[in-house]
Amino acid sequence: MQLAYLQQEQARHGVAGVGAINQTASASYDSVAAEANVRVGHAFQLVDVTLTPFVSAEARVMHVDAYTETGAGVFNLTVDSDTITQAEVGPGVRIERTLSTGETWEVAGSFDAAYSYVLGDHSPTSQATLLGRSITSTRVDLGRHVATLGTELALLNARSGLTTTLRYEGRFRANALSHSLAGDLSIPF
Repeated sequence: MQLAYLQQEQARHGVAGVGAINQTASASYDSVAAEANVRVGHAFQLVDVTLTPFVSAEARVMHVDAYTETGAGVFNLTVDSDTITQAEVGPGVRIERTLSTGETWEVAGSFDAAYSYVLGDHSPTSQATLLGRSITSTRVDLGRHVATLGTELALLNARSGLTTTLRYEGRFRANALSHSLAGDLSIPF
């Protein structure tokens, strides 16, 4: 489960419809998000590889506070608050292998490949006010199909229990890419 608090800033340069007036409208606003996920699978030991097919599901909700732009005078937008709710489900597979074993150290690697389908708010709209008139803005249309690729390399010390892990995950969908790199160091005491 994850909780997040975001402070966001945005700017619109050369506000459309203003002609020769080169103004920038900007705004700051807060968002709160929560996400929970579960992954269920079964490991099959093959010769020197462990193969784990799995099914994963996650749910997320994000609330974006209302805001009013400044800097463009009468062309500032006032945007209503919004809540986005989604779920994501799909199958995947994890392949794990011990790459090297020494007297005290072991190096293990894994690779994940998964597909998921996004349910819920897809390309949400926001209500805004411009020049005293209500308008509807639509966000970028993100694809509902998501491909996730990940890899992990772990270095384990049997004597001390020290574990060092380096992970990469890439998520790919229409109009959105996400890459993350993480490292862990675990020292028992």
